Amino acid sequence: MGGAGLIAFTFHEDDAHGWLEVPLFALVNMGMRMNSITPFSYIDRNKDYMPIYLEEDVDMQRFVKHYEEYHGKRLEIGNTVTYAGSAPIRELPSVNEED
Repeated sequence: MGGAGLIAFTFHEDDAHGWLEVPLFALVNMGMRMNSITPFSYIDRNKDYMPIYLEEDVDMQRFVKHYEEYHGKRLEIGNTVTYAGSAPIRELPSVNEED
């Protein structure tokens, strides 16, 4: 079971949907596989920590469950970012989209 270095995550939402921002290393450290993520989650390869924005309906729920089992603690959302109109996250490539 993990535990050190727990992260307070950021939730992003627009008028229609929401995403949990998760650094790529957090998924990798817990053994989660990228190919299990739906095409409705996005990645920002231009940032050093390569955040993945997990869509709220399926991918975020899977991650939260895995996180809480792995760490033995509830996942903490430390910040919520709300966008007027469409979130810029929608312009990012899908997690499994090739460059």
